[in-house]
Amino acid sequence: MTTLSRLTRTLTTATAVLALGLTAGCGGSSGPKTDGPAGTSTTSSSGVEVQTVALKKHGFSFQLPKGWSKIDRDGALNASNPVMKNMAEKLGTTPEKLIQYVETSVEVMAVTDQGADSGFLENVNVVPLTPGQATESQMRLQIAAVGGKTSDTSTVDTPIGKGVTITYTLATGGTVVAGKALAVGASSDDQVLITVSAHTASAAGDQLEAILASLAKI
Repeated sequence: MTTLSRLTRTLTTATAVLALGLTAGCGGSSGPKTDGPAGTSTTSSSGVEVQTVALKKHGFSFQLPKGWSKIDRDGALNASNPVMKNMAEKLGTTPEKLIQYVETSVEVMAVTDQGADSGFLENVNVVPLTPGQATESQMRLQIAAVGGKTSDTSTVDTPIGKGVTITYTLATGGTVVAGKALAVGASSDDQVLITVSAHTASAAGDQLEAILASLAKI
């Protein structure tokens, strides 16, 4: 399989995550609110309560708002887990299907606690990359391959190493999603794609900036 086709599959995975979010109910208020795993809450430098997303396999972490629901491969992936049940309900699917999706496609999936806007939940996802995928040109080509339109790209310095960011829009289920993505890792052989999807470019940009500011080695 070529590097381009691997990246196409990766970005198609991220697109599928967006499609899941679009099935959520507009209110987003049914079911209990979840604060994420116990013991992960802290306060950021801006005074906002946050939770830490630890990517132990890759040796770094970042932060998300405390109230967001989060599941990952290192957590308790079973259908009776209250967090799993709550997120599945928000996404309009079953816990069993959600577990299968996380086990095979993404390393972390997180959705906002603010409820859906026009049926869409703001979300952040972490997808593993194959070595060689994280270049500006390949990210542009493959976002275009799944129907997205790209604009700004940039190279950023992070505590983990150099990263590549890209801004794009993607029409999914009748809604145009504003997206930001960051490819980052400790080396060219160990990188992930962190995608941020929101209704507006400013919201996606603010969330990615918060992620960048909180990146730390573990």
